[in-house]
Amino acid sequence: MKAHPLKVAREQRGWSQAKIAEALGVTTRTVIRWEQGQAIPFPYYREQICLLFGKSVQELGLVVSIKDTFEEEGPHTYQSQVAQPETEATLTDPTIPTYSHVNGLIGRENTLQSIKQVLLHTEKYAQTALYGLPGIGKTAIAVALTTDREVQNHFRDGILWAGLGPNPNRLGLLTHWGALLGISPKDVENVTSSKAWSRTLHAIIGQRRMLLIIDDAWSIEDAMALQVGGSRCAHLLTTRQPHIGFAFTPDSAQAISELQEADGVALLARFVPQLVQSEPEQAQTLERLVGGLPLALTLMGKYLAAQAFTQQPRRLQTALNQLHSTEKRIHISMPIMPDKSSTDLPDGIPFSLYTTIQVSDQHLPLQAHAALCALATFPPKPNSFSEEAALLVSQQTVEILDILWDAGLLESYGAGRYTLHQTIADYAATLGGLTEARQRLVSTMVEYIQTRQHDYEALGSEVTNILAALDCAVTFEMHTFLIQGIIAFADFMHLRGLYKQAYYYLKKALHVPQGEIHPADRLLVLQRLAHFAMMCGIYEEAQNDGLQGLALALTPKETRIECDRLSSLGQAAYKRGDCLEATTHIEHALRLARQLDDSERICTLLSLRGRTLQLQGNSRQTMFYFQEGFSLTQQKGHQQATIHLLTSLGTATGELGNYDQSDQYCLTDLVLARRLNNQDVQIRLLNSRGSTDWNQGEFSQAAAYYHEGLALARQIGHQEHTTRVLSNLGATSWEQGKHVQAEQYLRESVDIARQLDHCENLLFALTNLGSLLGRQEQYASANICFQESLELAQQLGSSWHISGILNDWGEIHLRHRQLDAAAAVFHEVIKQHNTTDQNSEVIAKALYGLARIALLQSNHTETLSLSQKSIERLEAMGH
Repeated sequence: MKAHPLKVAREQRGWSQAKIAEALGVTTRTVIRWEQGQAIPFPYYREQICLLFGKSVQELGLVVSIKDTFEEEGPHTYQSQVAQPETEATLTDPTIPTYSHVNGLIGRENTLQSIKQVLLHTEKYAQTALYGLPGIGKTAIAVALTTDREVQNHFRDGILWAGLGPNPNRLGLLTHWGALLGISPKDVENVTSSKAWSRTLHAIIGQRRMLLIIDDAWSIEDAMALQVGGSRCAHLLTTRQPHIGFAFTPDSAQAISELQEADGVALLARFVPQLVQSEPEQAQTLERLVGGLPLALTLMGKYLAAQAFTQQPRRLQTALNQLHSTEKRIHISMPIMPDKSSTDLPDGIPFSLYTTIQVSDQHLPLQAHAALCALATFPPKPNSFSEEAALLVSQQTVEILDILWDAGLLESYGAGRYTLHQTIADYAATLGGLTEARQRLVSTMVEYIQTRQHDYEALGSEVTNILAALDCAVTFEMHTFLIQGIIAFADFMHLRGLYKQAYYYLKKALHVPQGEIHPADRLLVLQRLAHFAMMCGIYEEAQNDGLQGLALALTPKETRIECDRLSSLGQAAYKRGDCLEATTHIEHALRLARQLDDSERICTLLSLRGRTLQLQGNSRQTMFYFQEGFSLTQQKGHQQATIHLLTSLGTATGELGNYDQSDQYCLTDLVLARRLNNQDVQIRLLNSRGSTDWNQGEFSQAAAYYHEGLALARQIGHQEHTTRVLSNLGATSWEQGKHVQAEQYLRESVDIARQLDHCENLLFALTNLGSLLGRQEQYASANICFQESLELAQQLGSSWHISGILNDWGEIHLRHRQLDAAAAVFHEVIKQHNTTDQNSEVIAKALYGLARIALLQSNHTETLSLSQKSIERLEAMGH
């Protein structure tokens, strides 16, 4: 058989089939099929082949009729001049952007699968639309689909691509498609009419199975003009603007979201793998700074890779530091972006995050642009803000917000709420002129706090915006708003465990010049500052602030403020373990609260008085104050006071051995505390529940409660709770056989308690550590811990604590066969309590210790006598 003219021409020039394939952008197998007459090239490739060889289609044996182009026939040789249309060498639009990620897109597997489900499994007129932020990766996803083998096999007649942009050449795009499909201008009724080209393309495509991709649509009219496929075709649209996606295909428009953090870091690793591996925290920080936006990550990755290429660590570190600057991040540009067909940008404009977003901004009316800049004062996504707040801060109308949403710059975040992506907020912030908007944010959020001061659910939904407003009040020295805001917000901040933040803002408020703060407000600031200083473990400052407030309160004789000052002083003294001073202040405050007939203050002070007595080991009086307070809270309906008193009752009844009643109090309290989202009380309750389970030998369950409490305490930065839970967790870990971990917990607890100068927590931690060291055969070290713990308990004047420490110390003496030392401490316990109805459990333990000493000394009569006395006391308690 005579050789095909194409093969003859190729061999005459000494070119290989691979060389032809590379020049044309096809496979070698495709060239072989052309030369064997098994397929005829599509018009685009016929034109390129003719240019390559400098010959006509007739000379190269590539003549084909239009009918033959669109109808499948059996195989022919080249002599017949008619071959079946290409099956392997399907039409591939050369304007499809180059896709550089040979390993596929990161984090888009599910998205690609859902798109393919629509495109490949819809019987007729399959179409879908992808919409999302500038730089979110819509085009990259579309390009990835063009290289997908399943997609290529399904759309065997080819894939067409049209990149629109804000100012598309609609006629030029349609004629380009016509050229690829072999349509001659003479076949079009009116070559200057887009509608005429659309009709002709639709007719010519007919029943072909093709995928038509319409990228970066800015108007629904442009998109619809390119929807020219037949019933067996599929259309894929990409757009920034959600409403265009919905208008194109209401049932299958898909929002493209930002990458998850792990995927964002993996994308960075494609460019700077060594950096991500050696400094994972730096990589995570960069990912968060751009909110997982693929374009931003790609630009940063290439920028860092260029610096890493120099092999100079200094340059890479400098680049990393620069990327923490918003201005630098959004202006990084690259001369070539192979993953993106930049139809958005005019020639000569650098491709950067800034210019990409700017294109959308430039199409906004002036009011919408101003609103975008104003809304950048709100913290970015995942934070959200209400429509009401957006209108007040931007000073615009809801119609302007709608324009921003339609432009794809403002995202909905549930009914009546919106959010700005980090990169959009960064872009708007760099434009400047935000001072007035930030001042409006301050006034808006402070008014919001004041009108919803006790609506904790409403405050919780805006907490991030409120903190941003308080920061702005500090920055712009808006002293009146700062003072009003922090005073009104303090109760909520206590409830949510925002101790350090509250302490910071109150400190700033306290330093406001005297002439700009009303004396009554200054007293309130001092009151709350003393409270939060104490919650942060800064007890000396808490006392000083309390005394300063008390001195100010006594001048105008403000009884309520004086009551609160005394309460703060009493609580600070309690934390330090000074029970005498605590009692003096608390009882004075309680008398004032009763004079005021302020039931909520009375309940709080009754709880505090009971805890002081509990610290001193006076169980009977403790329960009296707790029960009085609880009864009053039930009558008056004070929910916050109720949860504090339930916590106290649960702890006190547990210490008395009434575990069922303790458990009931704790469970009731935990439900209420979680409903009110009172994290402080939740930690106390988790600790209490753990202690109840520990006392009953349920160590695994106790550990679970302690771990949950510890995580929450660390989360809110509550050092006092942290040290107490660590101490209990250390004791529990020992019982579980986790000895190394137990010692780590206890030593951390001791360190924190020392830093806080918290007497009670320190003695607990030292006692537990002493017991652990004693059981690890470190007898001398154990004695040091017990001695210090005992001195602290004696400083507190708490017989209950002293007895507990002595009993535990006696056990260690016994373990090491130091019988005289053991007997001395057990006798001291009994001496501490000369009544038969108080602290029976600790006396029973001491008697049991003495019985074991008698047994070791072979004094069986004494052993039986002491054992019987111990049992009688335990039975009397219901054990």
